[in-house]
Amino acid sequence: MTSYQDILNKISEPTQKEHFQNLVDWVQTQHPDFDQSIKWSQLLFEYNGTFIVGFKPTKNFVSVTSEKGLMAKFADKVEAAGYTATDMTYKVPWTAPFNFDLLEELIQIQLEDKKDLNKYWR
Repeated sequence: MTSYQDILNKISEPTQKEHFQNLVDWVQTQHPDFDQSIKWSQLLFEYNGTFIVGFKPTKNFVSVTSEKGLMAKFADKVEAAGYTATDMTYKVPWTAPFNFDLLEELIQIQLEDKKDLNKYWR
């Protein structure tokens, strides 16, 4: 996959496609200074050349990708929102409401932690 459109084209269920588009639109509206890229088959948002957050649609959920250290700090909040987490992601089922407050908190922590960072990863 090389573009956002390629990712959208892989989502066959119309409501899931709309859900994913709404998620991306929200990030673009809240953070218009973020750049987008496609890496590892997912849509990534970057700021000043550093990774902030990524999204990958799957059959049953949207993966929200962050970094290992940050997800460990977020585990309780992810669980409280009703999502499951791994070392670097949390999974939002297509049938669940998307918690934009949780996403914004993750983004703000990334921005603060990485404000003086000159590399892609922590």
